[in-house]
Amino acid sequence: MNFYTGVLHAVNWAADVICPILGVFFLCAALYFYGQAHSRYTHYWYGAWGMFLIPGFMRLLEAFAGKTQPGDPDSYYVALYSAANWLANVILPMNAVVQIAKAIGAGSGIFSRTGHIRVWGPVHHVFLGMMSLCLSSIVHLMLHFIQAGAGGLH
Repeated sequence: MNFYTGVLHAVNWAADVICPILGVFFLCAALYFYGQAHSRYTHYWYGAWGMFLIPGFMRLLEAFAGKTQPGDPDSYYVALYSAANWLANVILPMNAVVQIAKAIGAGSGIFSRTGHIRVWGPVHHVFLGMMSLCLSSIVHLMLHFIQAGAGGLH
């Protein structure tokens, strides 16, 4: 076994085994502290979701790195193009869905411990959802022009 293979297995083990276990611990801590009066729990919640996302990001990096052969001069272009395409197709639309769900929750008061609803509470979530979809469309348009221009002028 060489050094590269050992490091690859260690990183895969940490991402696929250790991070989800830590995510479960963080999630349990978030649920415990949510039940306590006047406790902060959101940092545990974000830590849990971060631990659950790390294995996916590792697979994503492997996919970006594996699309071209080693030494290919276009490997950076393909990796950046794939990352921008993934951002426009996955992350920005999912952010829009999350923001709309947050707007519905903020308008109904289900996310508030006190039950108070702010007058402009859901507005910024709706705005962020719409801006995420607009930015996704702009990135798609830019990627289309880049792909059309990559073939050269005929």
